[in-house]
Amino acid sequence: MNKADFYIGIDKYSKWIGSLLSHGDPVYDLSNILLATNSIFYEELVIEMLQADLYGVIAEDGWPHLWQDSQMTDYSYHLFNGKVWCSMMGGQLFDPLVIISGEDLIAAEKYAPRVEVKYPFMLAPFILPTELVETFCGAVK
Repeated sequence: MNKADFYIGIDKYSKWIGSLLSHGDPVYDLSNILLATNSIFYEELVIEMLQADLYGVIAEDGWPHLWQDSQMTDYSYHLFNGKVWCSMMGGQLFDPLVIISGEDLIAAEKYAPRVEVKYPFMLAPFILPTELVETFCGAVK
């Protein structure tokens, strides 16, 4: 069950579009999304796929993971400089189309941009004890 997150951009200001909670590996049928070259078309394709998939979560549904960003997600897909790139667990970007064609990860990383992927913080802020109000059931905000 490989999870995947989809973004426009590769920095902490990237736009998270949504996530797949299963079948996020590039070898699954993501090829039409991976061929996208502009952000509007990419976002439309991703949302359409997520809404049709039993394991899809769109941004309006909220962050689906227990971790704070995509560094713990199996795959993250990023539209960056007119191409969709992929990262495994927050690592080096690679070309997912090269993986689909049967090449290994070393070949897929060969022509990828050598930039550090930074993710936006996705968890809701924690409630500090000073912000809690005591009630008869315990502490609630």
